[in-house]
Amino acid sequence: MKKDTFQIIAAAKAAYRFAGREWRYLAALGLLPAAANFGIAAVLRMQENNPGMIESFLWDIPATVLSGWFMFQIARLLVFGERIDKLPKDPAFTAERHRMLQASVLMWVLFDLVLKVSMSGVYQLTQSTPAGETSLQGILGMILFGAVIWGLRFSVAHLLAAVGYPIRDFARNVTSAFFPLRLLGLAAAVGLPVMLAMGFVLYPMAPNVEGQKIASESMLVILFVASAGSVILTALLSSAAVFALKEMLGKGGKS
Repeated sequence: MKKDTFQIIAAAKAAYRFAGREWRYLAALGLLPAAANFGIAAVLRMQENNPGMIESFLWDIPATVLSGWFMFQIARLLVFGERIDKLPKDPAFTAERHRMLQASVLMWVLFDLVLKVSMSGVYQLTQSTPAGETSLQGILGMILFGAVIWGLRFSVAHLLAAVGYPIRDFARNVTSAFFPLRLLGLAAAVGLPVMLAMGFVLYPMAPNVEGQKIASESMLVILFVASAGSVILTALLSSAAVFALKEMLGKGGKS
């Protein structure tokens, strides 16, 4: 291991340069997760009742799996220069790569589930406490929230698995309490420009009056922009995280 930290702005800049250089390849890869996001969001929008957390997670599994597949391809490209249209024909390589893909996607799906369940728990515990008062539920909620922040260090585990970097080595060596906070800072630095751009595009479609319904055509456009924006954010965030990890841990991995 090289060090226990990384440069936030440098990683964010590297991610945007990478996206600008490889936008055609990333756009082709991102078609599947974008289509899944759009389709699932459209179906859920047509439902009369909003789904609960577990039902929503189950609906999102196809999109979550495809997002994991998308990030796996990005990590492999950044670390090994690997492209899916130019893979070696070696059976041993193919089998090992498939094993890493399964591990990476599974880790991403599990992390997504644990994060959603934990944040739901934080919300339920903190909402049960009246404003201005302290209760056992509120204290437990804050403890759980702190555990969630600490656990954000494992939001990059699927990227490590994608390139064969041992998760145990990462957990043992990267122990800084500030690492999850730096990941949040990296997410803010990378995501803010995209969120502002999406807001600029979607603002004219927002209802002028509270309670006013959005037209079906406008809603489809909103869902399309949100789905495309989600894939763009995924590409930028995952590539920025890979650049950060390479700065900390070196290239590593197995080709």
